[in-house]
This record gives sequence, structure tokens and C-alpha cells, in this order.
Amino acid sequence: MANFELQLNSRLIREGKTALSKVLDFGVGLEDFRTHEGKALFQHLLAYYNDSSLSGSLPGVNSAKHIFPTFELCDDSSMETEKLCEELRKNRQIIEAREVASRLAEMIELNPQIAMSEAMGRLTQLVALGTSRKTDVPFEDAIDEILFDYEMAEAGIDTSVCPFPWPSLQRETMGLQNEDYIVYYGRPKSKKSWVLAFHIAWTYLQGKSVLVYTKEMTTKNIFKRIAACIAKIPYRELRHGTLSVEERKMFFDLREFIQDMKHSQRFICLSAKDAGEGGDTVPWLRSKIEKYKPDVQFVDGLYLLADHRGGKKQADHSRMMNISRDYRQLILDTKVPGVATLQANRKAAGHANAELDEIAYSDAIGQDATIAARVIAEKVPVTIDDVEHTNTIAIILGGSREFELHGIRIGGLPAIDFDEKEQMTEKSIAKAKQHDNGEEAEKKGANTKPRRQPVTQQTQDKQLEQQLDRFS
Repeated sequence: MANFELQLNSRLIREGKTALSKVLDFGVGLEDFRTHEGKALFQHLLAYYNDSSLSGSLPGVNSAKHIFPTFELCDDSSMETEKLCEELRKNRQIIEAREVASRLAEMIELNPQIAMSEAMGRLTQLVALGTSRKTDVPFEDAIDEILFDYEMAEAGIDTSVCPFPWPSLQRETMGLQNEDYIVYYGRPKSKKSWVLAFHIAWTYLQGKSVLVYTKEMTTKNIFKRIAACIAKIPYRELRHGTLSVEERKMFFDLREFIQDMKHSQRFICLSAKDAGEGGDTVPWLRSKIEKYKPDVQFVDGLYLLADHRGGKKQADHSRMMNISRDYRQLILDTKVPGVATLQANRKAAGHANAELDEIAYSDAIGQDATIAARVIAEKVPVTIDDVEHTNTIAIILGGSREFELHGIRIGGLPAIDFDEKEQMTEKSIAKAKQHDNGEEAEKKGANTKPRRQPVTQQTQDKQLEQQLDRFS
């Protein structure tokens, strides 16, 4: 390792800023140097390069020897600068992989799930690091692909992974893309888990393989919800065993349908309990994606995943930032889009115009997600085209990068009706938020004891006078 560190630093001192520009373009940083001497010399060269008064000049051999007396020029002229960078990076991977193996051997007896999850996470990072420069893409190479995408869209050919369940969202997005990171967030009882269950059922009915992670619900419970959505039968009656004759037949016919579908697609629900305490990390989820190769992945409760980097005393916002960043990278690496749910922040009820700041735990979610949609179960009847609807859900798009759709209103009758009813206007969105925020404020007020007002001396004197009057 030290040999390539010395050779690369030697090359930089010999060739100056031209060589350093190539090294920085490759992506070499201080973390690639593993010896104190190699790191110190590279840091010294960077300081010169970044000093604007020196115009990027680097110290020569004599200056280097003055600060590092043992330094000697030692780079082989037959080695290209980029090849030296590759060897430096490869040796870093070897050393860090050995460190991971050593750490795994130490921890495996204490907690095998956490140990393997941590090792998998670090090894995944090392693999992603690569040993060669990430190629920058020139415009002339990208334009052909851009034109191809346009011609496909012009011809009406769907190139998405899967369409969205709601026409307005489908028109704007042109379907779920392979790099999409979708978040449904809402307060407790907002029906966000039901919206997710319907989205899962819809995706399955499109003939796509599906992978689902859940922790708050059992696998049986989430499958029951999805089965009810597919069959479009009332969930309450399903739970209570009071389906009508026709509904019962539809439900039992579902079994044959699912058996037929299993030959062409997979539908797997992951139980976090099987991963052990702290084992259900993003690297663990990545291993499941590589195993089952789904078209779309769904996470019921992104905040319930464990962070393979953090300890027990880690702050929630830091934990969620790591999870979100890892999850975003997982989607980009695997090309499997993800749809997840999150809790909304209760503190956001204090203002009527809550947007992405409402997402609980970390604002990193709002930055990472391609679409962040607030889910509100509307508590008051809504009139649409002169028809009153008593069960509706507002899906408000607080964050989107490629389009402008403010929100849609869908049905909110569990398992039976989640169809789109209308696009929402700014006025209807503000009204839905107002009701949601007002309900939260009411709950907060109901759980807060009224403060006792201080009694003044004048009031005490008057009360005493009244008591004396009663006895006189």
C-alpha cells in the first residue's frame, strides 16, 4: 500500500498541477491514503493546489524534502497516473475489506445478525467505491438517449416500470420510473398504510413482481388488506366473517387467481422479526432485493428500519438521514423503485401551510425523495360534481421534481374505493390541511390540562369577606 502512496505523491511532485488535476478527476481523496506519511504529504500538496495566491502550483522535490526529509522520487515512468490511482484505490479496498472481516469475526459471536448487517453495509460501500474512475458523460453521448426517450413518449410507448393507480398522477409522471423514491407521509389514522396497500395491490395486478417490508403489521395482516383491495370487498366484513354470498365467492376465487399468477411473478412480504434486533437495515433489504429481483419494492414504515452505522444513543434525525441516503442509493444501484410510508411531524400542526418540513425525523427525506405526498383522511363530506362523498382521502404532493400537480382526491373506503375523484385546487388543499391541522390541535388541547390561574391578593380578600358574610 505504502509503495503506491509514495509513487502517486512522487508523480504529483514531478509533474505538478497537471497530474494532480487528473488524480482529483479520478476521485482520489485523503481517505484513499492509509499511511500517516502518505496522507500528510498528499494533504500538503492539496493545500498548495487550493491556495489561490499560488495559482495551483505544487512544491518541487527540494521543498518536499525540506518538510519530509525521507522523501525520494520513486514513481515508475511506465505507469500512467490513472493506473496509479486505480492501484491506490484497489489497495484501500483490500485493507478495508480485511478490517471488515476482522470486525465480523469479533462481533459474530455476540450478535450475528447485527455483525453480518454491518459487514454487508461496509462491503457494499466498498464495492460502490470501485477501483476505476467514474466516467463523466459528455452531452454528445447523452443526446441520443434523450432523443430516443422522446420518440418513445411521442409514440405513446410506456417505458416506465409500472403505471400509477391514479390517472392525473400517471399523466404527469408517465409512470413509476426505475429511479423513483416515493414517500407517502401522514399523521396517525391518516390511512397512509391503506393507500400503500392499495398501491401494492394495483402494482401486483399490473403483473409486476413485488417485495414488501413491514414491521408494525404482521405479514398476514398486510396480505389480508391487499387481498381485500384486489377482490374489492369490504374489509370490516372480511375481518368479522360477515361477507355476503357474492363477496364470499369473490374472495375465495382470489385463491385460484393468485395461484395462477405465481408462475409469472413473485409477491414476497419480508418479516422484520426474522432479521433479529437491529438486523433489518438497508443493506439487509438490498440482499433481499438481489435475491427476489422485484420490479417494485414497498416499505411500510421507512423509519422502522435500523441504521447499520449508528448506535443505541444515535439521534433520530441522524438515523433517518442515514437510512434515507442509503435507501436512495439502493434504488439508484438496483434500478428498483421504492415506495415508502413515514409519519408526519406532529409539531407541524401549529401552522396551516405545512409542506415537506412536516416529514418526521429528518428533512433529508424531502431532499432524497422524487415525490413526497402528504396523505390526509378527510373527516368532513366533500361535494364533487354535485355528489356528496363521505369517505375521501387527500393526497397532496408537497415535493416533486419533474412536474406540477398540487394534489388529488381519492376514495377512502378501505379496500373498496381508492379511485381518483378529482384533481385538487389550491383552495381545496388549504381546506383539507386546515381540517387536518385543526383536528391535531384539538387532540393536543384535549390532552393538556388547563393551567391554573394565579389568585391575586384582592381576590383572596374578597373570598374571605364572602365566607365571613355567610356566618354573620
